[in-house]
Amino acid sequence: MRQPPWPLLEEGTTDYFEPFPYGADVRLRPVTWSLAERNSLFGGVPGSGKSLAARNVLLGAVLDPLVIPVISELKGSGDYDCFEQLCRPACTWCGADERSIARTLDIIEWLYGLCEERGPLVAKYARAGMNSVKKVNRAMAEHDERLRPVVAMFDEVQEFMSSKHGIKGPGAPMLLVHHQTGPRPPAFTSSSPPNASTRTPCRKRFPA
Repeated sequence: MRQPPWPLLEEGTTDYFEPFPYGADVRLRPVTWSLAERNSLFGGVPGSGKSLAARNVLLGAVLDPLVIPVISELKGSGDYDCFEQLCRPACTWCGADERSIARTLDIIEWLYGLCEERGPLVAKYARAGMNSVKKVNRAMAEHDERLRPVVAMFDEVQEFMSSKHGIKGPGAPMLLVHHQTGPRPPAFTSSSPPNASTRTPCRKRFPA
């Protein structure tokens, strides 16, 4: 038996803060995916469908108009070109060369800065009664554009990790901090930092 069509193939929207339809398991039972407070890592042998699986998650994510996609694709195959029109300037990159790997470091530094910036905003709105805990929710994201969810995709992330910019280079402090504070698999990560139009001091390393 073939898998049924994706329920959102023709129409519909998703909510970043709620599970959305992803596919079906081997018994053709519906499988959902969650993005809020989750990171995902797709692994497998070449040609096993890692990029396809991750791209399906990103397709679901961008059906929420609040979501801001950020993509670094280090194969240079153009697997994520269909998302380019949905990305803001400087928020998508495709290439397998040294420049692309350096650009990935810029993206990670920028995202890391956004995560630090949003903490005081979340606390402020939680104190104002927008959430009972200090976590981003939809009400906050709709109220303050700086708290819109950002979904960051890194394809073939091992190319960055093994480069001079990665675990043994400038990216090491950020990657190690993330590891110490909890699992942050970089092949496909999702979080809710501020709006991609808000620039932090690392803007110098992340030109438009």
